[in-house]
Amino acid sequence: MTRGAIPTKSTVRDVAELAGVSVGTVSRALNELSGVSEEIRAKVLQAAAELAYNTEKLRQDDTRVGLTDIAKSAGVSIGSVSRALNNHRGVSIQTRQRVLEAAEQLGYDTDNLRLSSIERVGVLIHRGANALATNLFYAPVLHGVEVACRKRKLVMSFASVGPEDDILELIEYHHVDALISIGFFEPEILEQIRSSGKTLVLVDYAAKGFDSVNSDNFGGAHRIVTHLIKNGRKRIAFISGPLEHYSINERLRGYRQALEDAGIKIDPKLIVKRDPLDEEEGARAAMQKLLKLSKRPDAVFAFNDASAVSAMQICLEVGLKIPEDIAFVGFDDIATAAYLRPSLTTVRVPKEELGTKGVELLLDLHDGHVKRSSIIAIEVVFRESSGD
Repeated sequence: MTRGAIPTKSTVRDVAELAGVSVGTVSRALNELSGVSEEIRAKVLQAAAELAYNTEKLRQDDTRVGLTDIAKSAGVSIGSVSRALNNHRGVSIQTRQRVLEAAEQLGYDTDNLRLSSIERVGVLIHRGANALATNLFYAPVLHGVEVACRKRKLVMSFASVGPEDDILELIEYHHVDALISIGFFEPEILEQIRSSGKTLVLVDYAAKGFDSVNSDNFGGAHRIVTHLIKNGRKRIAFISGPLEHYSINERLRGYRQALEDAGIKIDPKLIVKRDPLDEEEGARAAMQKLLKLSKRPDAVFAFNDASAVSAMQICLEVGLKIPEDIAFVGFDDIATAAYLRPSLTTVRVPKEELGTKGVELLLDLHDGHVKRSSIIAIEVVFRESSGD
């Protein structure tokens, strides 16, 4: 359509062509709906005026974008469009993505679509550091997801994945309606999961643009290090792990803040990394490094209980007394923490609640509620290893 060539009977598509926008944008602009900038709205109104378009016709059936339009644009059947838009089974991820892109390009209003209820929840966990065989933390988190799904009559499907896997193929194979990922995942894996188009919640991890449920890692670390300081400890070491793990980074941040708040200068030599992360030897090596310092620490905060246990064993082997010579605190409150000798002071994370809240947030998001993230409160459990 060229300017100056006014058709005898203008249509909404003529207005869209003249304004250089989609049909859906014309519809939203002329109906004063949200999602259209003032600049675009002005262009549409100018085009409509030039074409002498009668805006009262806008709500007639022949001016609305329908499933037929989307099907034609996406090159699929109307049935496939319906199933894709309503998140029903029987449509591949690739087809669903094509339909959604066509709907967006045509300006189809998906806000009023009835979201299908979730029937199957897919739970993903990393095959590496998060593996259930080696990580005592995630088994109860997974159990929390299972209990919440069973209570709501949802089918739970579980898979461990790694960078070498075709995530989209795996998701399609399990026929899930929504997804929960537990623990750390590389950014490229998260993007693959996101590209499935499924409602997604991260549990015990956080990344920009994703909804998540986490424990108060920063607050827990701050409180337990402050407790050590109040007990008279001045050289407090931190056994860390890879800081790309959200929870570890937050615990380090809490450790640093507690020292700064107490006016204690942070000694970089007292911050050591458990390496390798997946093996007990990593924590033992970190503790040995601390003991070789010219002035060893008088307390150790380990980023998790498993690391604290291994580090404590090293100290006992060389004849140090806990907590008289060196105090220890951990994080997570794994099952064995209370039965060690000495028993371990730690931060209790409500692990099953993490899983339960993950399911609750997933259902809220799927029902169209505002996206958000949740932080679950923690509790410091005082035991023998810190002098309590």
